[in-house]
Amino acid sequence: MIVSFTLQELAASFGGQASGPHSVIDSIGTDTRLIRSGDLFVALKGERFDAHDHLEQAIEKGVRSFVVATVEAKNFLDKYSCSIWLVEDTTLALGHLAEHQRNHFSKPLVAITGSSGKTSVKGMLAAILSCYVGEKSVFSTKGNFNNHIGVPLSLFGINPSHQYAVIEMGASGPHEIAHLSAMAKPTIAVINNVMPAHVEGFGSVDAIATAKGEIYQGLVAHGCALVNSDDVYADQWLSEIKQKNKILFSPSGKADYANHTVQVYAKNSRLLTNGCYSFCLNCGEDSVVVKLGVLGQHNIANAVSAAACAYALGMNIQFIRKGLEQFSAEKSRLQILRGVNRSTLIDDSYNANPGSMKAAINVLSEASENSIFVMGDMGELGDSAPEQHLNIGLYAKEKGIRHLLAIGENSKNAAQAFGEGGQHFESIDFLIEHLRELTINQPVVLVKGSRSSRMERVIQALIFTGDNNASLAC
Repeated sequence: MIVSFTLQELAASFGGQASGPHSVIDSIGTDTRLIRSGDLFVALKGERFDAHDHLEQAIEKGVRSFVVATVEAKNFLDKYSCSIWLVEDTTLALGHLAEHQRNHFSKPLVAITGSSGKTSVKGMLAAILSCYVGEKSVFSTKGNFNNHIGVPLSLFGINPSHQYAVIEMGASGPHEIAHLSAMAKPTIAVINNVMPAHVEGFGSVDAIATAKGEIYQGLVAHGCALVNSDDVYADQWLSEIKQKNKILFSPSGKADYANHTVQVYAKNSRLLTNGCYSFCLNCGEDSVVVKLGVLGQHNIANAVSAAACAYALGMNIQFIRKGLEQFSAEKSRLQILRGVNRSTLIDDSYNANPGSMKAAINVLSEASENSIFVMGDMGELGDSAPEQHLNIGLYAKEKGIRHLLAIGENSKNAAQAFGEGGQHFESIDFLIEHLRELTINQPVVLVKGSRSSRMERVIQALIFTGDNNASLAC
């Protein structure tokens, strides 16, 4: 249940016109399929939908409070004596509703963004905090609710029992992070990294870095900005936040950077026999050895980012170690599964960009010499897409991957660059058929691609169905 309010209060704070009864509201909905009597219905409008077309369905379900953006909608609702907040943009109004809720949460809120790994950082930090106060006292973004709709809906999920909130923020264009940060008012803000992801929406990697830096703008007074000193854009961010509290962290083990002390860093990383990594984590004056339970050297960087957030919150290093070691792979993010013919599947099909593709290839190269990389197209790379896909093919060959199977127009470049052992398929069915034949040799198969490539279809076709095939431990 959210903090109750009236539409008249919101109009007084954020503008717009409130009319109708002064009803007290304590629940919000944006989908007429799920709306309940007593909810406030926010009529969102997107490129492919307009909820103003479904006001009658909401009325039929007993809804009598609305946020709308047209006079026509208001006139229609007036016939039913509804409480109405008429605004210019219902999506912005949703953000104002979320900001109203955030203003009533007095505990720490951590905001996380970055081109790659932010979901893992979120999960790792939530695991650390759960070790300290219990899982039920920690709110973290569910799934991929990290955009201009997802973040407000996430903020609505915070309740008075939560001691901490961890909010993930993503963007596909400039100024989106600034909007989300202003709404969430983070106590701590961190940029995990900057890579060529969503370049199409931003125009350049430099523009991505600038947009990610917007997360620091929403920090509350005396909030803390965390800066990855390994990132090439660290100087830019430090110049932008010089008046703010800050903590630097370094996944590569640098103890100082440009006359700044790096408070949190990793050193002495070691590949374990199970494919995971251990490393020595330094937080201020304390250090401890951490043994991760997730695949990939890149997860050391994610762990250091999460540790820096916990350190900024005053967490004891033993809680940080325990939480990091308890964190396990989330669904479709380097998740190890049993495949047909006693093969091993690594499901990393959730999403992809050039940085995460290379990280996945690193994992696969360390897992087995008998390796198959199955890749789909990476989306939103703009004019650089052909070159970026070609580079992935070259990188996979360089890392000793045995087979590269590709699907998607741009992934043709990867297969061609890979050379012998690389194949491109026009049909997902042909790819799966060939892959089934290759699994007779019991390889390790890693599957990855952007959401638009729907690479989970490969996982579903190759997964062993003799039992429930729960994720294997690292």
